Amino acid sequence: LVQDWQVGIGGSVWDSGLVMCKYLENQEEFPDHFFKDKRVVELGSGCGISGLAVASMGAREVILTDTASHLPLLQRNIDANFPGSETVKAQELFWGKTEDIAALHPPFDIILGSDIVYSKFNFEPLLATMAALSHEHSLVILAIEVRSEADFDFFRQLEVEWDFHKVPDRKLDNQFKSDELAIFVIRRKLLLPANINDNNNI
Repeated sequence: LVQDWQVGIGGSVWDSGLVMCKYLENQEEFPDHFFKDKRVVELGSGCGISGLAVASMGAREVILTDTASHLPLLQRNIDANFPGSETVKAQELFWGKTEDIAALHPPFDIILGSDIVYSKFNFEPLLATMAALSHEHSLVILAIEVRSEADFDFFRQLEVEWDFHKVPDRKLDNQFKSDELAIFVIRRKLLLPANINDNNNI
């Protein structure tokens, strides 16, 4: 995997990306063919390590997204690992930008993100982007390193429209886990159907 610090902080593989990849290899969580026929998008891909890992597991389509400055690096890693592939692509995505989101042709079955929760100024556009890219049953998996108390604001905003749980440490690879890192599995809150016998219904 090619890394390049000159493109910015996303030009290197961070610990969260490694922890995510090893979790995605967990056969109890993701049996063989789990990713088959799935559309996958990775947010803040950087080098693209998580998205490329899922692509190697048979996903139908994987789009690695980041800001424009990271796209050449992402394309280099796609070409190195999936030369000539039409199922793995790099595409620009500025969180919350309607045109970028539409160009991805959502929805996606799986949304991945590693170490993308680090600035409170990005929480709102990140959540809006997750919502716009997902469908009712989409699975969102985020590897998060909590660095300050302010990071917990993300979860307070997240719980308004999403259900989530922390993956137990026992389900993470023993060599690829840390007290500072956690993986969260996130799904949209489902609206319960109205009770047809409810007296409030007409």
